[in-house]
Amino acid sequence: MTGTPEITLFTKAGGPLTKRISLDDAGQIKSDGSACVMSRGKAMRAAVRDLSGLARLIGGLRPDQAIGLGRLRGDLPDEVEIVTKSKLNGDPNVIARTSEFIGFQQREQAFALLDYDTKGMPPEIRAALNERGGKSAARPVPRRPRDPVLDQRRALPRGHRRKASRL
Repeated sequence: MTGTPEITLFTKAGGPLTKRISLDDAGQIKSDGSACVMSRGKAMRAAVRDLSGLARLIGGLRPDQAIGLGRLRGDLPDEVEIVTKSKLNGDPNVIARTSEFIGFQQREQAFALLDYDTKGMPPEIRAALNERGGKSAARPVPRRPRDPVLDQRRALPRGHRRKASRL
């Protein structure tokens, strides 16, 4: 693996690029992603050396910004305009947020973020996680130092690991 990992920093034009997370009347978590729609804005390369740098970058995001773990295609400028796929016009400085323009390269380092999401989680998996400490049991375990890919298996009994990987 070579090079410093790159991610993509998105800045939305005309408003926040964020989810609103709240509790409903029953005390359940409610997530509203309607403000996450991004039809116009900018995308910029961001080189991130390590997890501390990624944490600093995420911690410094403004409400109109988000990250994409993929990198801008190598032949693109370091900053480009974002439009919807239907508005692409052939301008090399204008892209859509699709895998045609943003992705991962073979043999290049990259980050993977894991999401602890209980929506649709089978009761036996939820119980096993709760017995082992809840969210902290779902933390990824780094593989060998030469392999930056994170082990996505959860801290569950062997029989439950296969079920957890399908979530």
